Amino acid sequence: MAQAKALTQQELEQVLRYVSTKRYAQRDRALVMTSFLSGMRAKEIASLKFKDIMNDDGTVKNEIRLTADMTKGRHGRVVFVSQRLREELAAYARSRVTNNPHMPVSSHLTERASIPTACASTFGGCISAQASVVRQATVAAGRSSHL
Repeated sequence: MAQAKALTQQELEQVLRYVSTKRYAQRDRALVMTSFLSGMRAKEIASLKFKDIMNDDGTVKNEIRLTADMTKGRHGRVVFVSQRLREELAAYARSRVTNNPHMPVSSHLTERASIPTACASTFGGCISAQASVVRQATVAAGRSSHL
């Protein structure tokens, strides 16, 4: 199986500029940065609840424990949270109206938010933005692209 393409810093900045134009920019930025800085998959991020990333005192945890049902391979794992990611998640947590620890990280404001829609729209838009970046780089390099 081929290795997934990782975004360059320039590509990440382009995706973040795109995300900043969206309705829930703070949430979407936190989701993108969680993926970029931790290597977590969209399914893993979609399954996170605030209790998984926040300590009882309101600080961001140093590690995220993913259970087997949260991962693709059905094997639990621990994801270490860098200082930069802790800052991103803390900024997002401060922007929230609710402090419900059982609320999914990918929802916005209320429990009525559609979690699959939030993740699909966030990562779908970012995937489109990433595909555009890759397409532009490919064309610039003189190669054809079917992205």
